Amino acid sequence: MIMTTESPFTHPQVDMSHMRSVAGHALTLFDTVRRPYDLPRRARDLLEVGALLHDVGFPIDPLQHHLIGRDIVLDSDISGLDENERAIVACLVAFHRKKVRPDEEPAYVRLGKKDQHLALCLASLLRVADGLDYSHTQTTHIRTCEIRRQGVVLHLFGPHAEEDGARALKKADLWNKIFQHPVEVTTGAMAEPPAGEPAPDREEHRADVQTQPRLQSQTQADDADLNHWSLITERSSARTLAETGRRLLRTHFQELLTMEREVRKDTDIEGVHDMRVATRRLRAVLPAIKPVVSAQALRPFQKPIRKIARSLGEVRDCDVFLDLVRHYLEPLPAEQRPAMAPLVTALQRDRAAAYQHLLVVLDSTGYEIFKRDFARFLTDRAEGWNPRLRVCDVVGSIIWQRYEALRAYETAIDTDHNHSPIAPIAPAAPTDSAESANGVIYPDPDQANPARDDDDAALHEARIAGKHLRYVLEMLSAQHGELVDRLLAPIKALQSSLGSIQDIAVAKAYVATLETTKEEQEALDQYIRCREAERVHLLEESRQHWKELMSEGYRHALAELVVRL
Repeated sequence: MIMTTESPFTHPQVDMSHMRSVAGHALTLFDTVRRPYDLPRRARDLLEVGALLHDVGFPIDPLQHHLIGRDIVLDSDISGLDENERAIVACLVAFHRKKVRPDEEPAYVRLGKKDQHLALCLASLLRVADGLDYSHTQTTHIRTCEIRRQGVVLHLFGPHAEEDGARALKKADLWNKIFQHPVEVTTGAMAEPPAGEPAPDREEHRADVQTQPRLQSQTQADDADLNHWSLITERSSARTLAETGRRLLRTHFQELLTMEREVRKDTDIEGVHDMRVATRRLRAVLPAIKPVVSAQALRPFQKPIRKIARSLGEVRDCDVFLDLVRHYLEPLPAEQRPAMAPLVTALQRDRAAAYQHLLVVLDSTGYEIFKRDFARFLTDRAEGWNPRLRVCDVVGSIIWQRYEALRAYETAIDTDHNHSPIAPIAPAAPTDSAESANGVIYPDPDQANPARDDDDAALHEARIAGKHLRYVLEMLSAQHGELVDRLLAPIKALQSSLGSIQDIAVAKAYVATLETTKEEQEALDQYIRCREAERVHLLEESRQHWKELMSEGYRHALAELVVRL
């Protein structure tokens, strides 16, 4: 192991006394349940390492220190641990707080079934052990720890035993799912040590005796490798691009896994939206890390992510359209609403079909293979990655490239630079339909307005270019928050306006495909007229946001961000 019990993390906010206390409690618990539950001896070492690292991310981000700590483990070369063992330790750090949802953790997804079970067993022990020093006083001790018919009974003593014991019981939720013997705690007189007996119980002391010589025998040079991670709190731009890219990909992959659960529940349309956003962020980061990893290494993941994004997009388009139609219907007199029924019915039908197709994708073997392989790619050692290139060496040029790519759409948005004004709106008429490759229904091109179609396509492409700039700026938000927030504000505003314009384009094309009666068609035409009146306002709104983005002041702010790197 590369750590010792004596200050591998010199940051003053890393409470090594607490982590050593938790490690001692965890080993006592392990020694109690090891034989009844047939846990391997090697697992004791993994539990110890996880306990000694569980709070290492606290100085960097107290609210997310379990995830920061996980990244520290995954980005460090801990000697003596193979890839599976390092992933197990990362799981322990990630699972020591908050509700444990293992299928949403990349380090867990990367493991085989047997190691996944072991990770949960050890995490359940660590959670209880962490609760036993909830007071951070190291004054609660285990007098005895024994398995009885009703469960594992912990006899605690110390001035904070009741408080710490209550916390341990609260954090025993995972334990009670994994082990047949639930945790019970007793405190008070029956748990007090006999007169003259030292406070730490013999079992805990035995664990400490076994732990300390082995860990303290490691060299200071070994300590330095993990120590430098604990001190990185400000200059993330000095980190390597490989490290930053892997962390971002883990974060967005975890968001995708988390939102998958919401998508499957299908109780809130925002689940589909958020999972789709996660795919977009993944797709935005992948090209940004090409300077440090081969295209061949990235290629296996690009197509599956696109497939997931496309399936989510088909559902999301229906959700947005339905939501807009319902808002339109709310103020209408009751007698006018039935004429809109063909549109609502068609959207509900298409949404149901798109959602079923999405479930087929999520239930497929290919998707399971993608999740496992991508998790391994993000959690295994970064072999073949360029370890020297830093974020500050490349991100400046990436920012300007993304900005220039967005600026290329100036003539499509800003009429002051456009000698051909955006085409006027032509009324929709029912036509024969044609289906595009992405599943969206468009009217017959022969009867469409080519100039207007070109305008809509250009505006949609500009929105995508804006997202690409937005995502690379968000990579720097943690360290340059106020400046990045100022740069992001007009991009987000432009995206919102252009997104609404795209929704109108999709709505008009979709309505043109419906078979309706004369009365229904009149109602749909009125709906489209309302949306197109909204489009005029949105275009003007977009131009105002665009002028701010293209202003000299905005470019100065971008340059300031690059200088700060």
